[in-house]
Amino acid sequence: MSSHFKYIGSPYSPRIYRDLVNRLIRDNQDLWNQLLHNDFVENMRVASADNQPVLDGFKWYMIQDFFYCVQLIAYNADRAAKAPNPTIYGKLTRTLNNTLTQWAPNALQTCTDADKLNIPDTVVFAAKREKATERYTKFISDTAEDENWVVSLLAQVPGIQVRNRYHLA
Repeated sequence: MSSHFKYIGSPYSPRIYRDLVNRLIRDNQDLWNQLLHNDFVENMRVASADNQPVLDGFKWYMIQDFFYCVQLIAYNADRAAKAPNPTIYGKLTRTLNNTLTQWAPNALQTCTDADKLNIPDTVVFAAKREKATERYTKFISDTAEDENWVVSLLAQVPGIQVRNRYHLA
């Protein structure tokens, strides 16, 4: 484990997380706008429910989001295994439990439920992981290993914030 490891609290602390995200968005508005205003997002925003190409693209995106969540389980397990003391271990295992019991299952359910995207589970699990998904999750893991907890949280902001904004109810 990197000697730079610093634990500043749960990344899912609502007040701290909201404040950090809002500050990052405000300080990086141009990057934030690029995330939210691109062809993929704009096509999703204006597409009718029967626009099959846009729906297929969104389904593929959600499958990749599920793979991201699965990889996040491994990332959080690794972080917990390297905890320097029982207090931090307890906090990290709670985060791991949240990822394992909520994020990944919710992403899969969004993909497979008949009243949501209705993708057969065999299709989800047989899908190829995009290199961009693998590179992003590796970047998060490497950042946490090479830098510190704060920087690793910053690496997760785009995926988490975009996912929360466009989450299907």
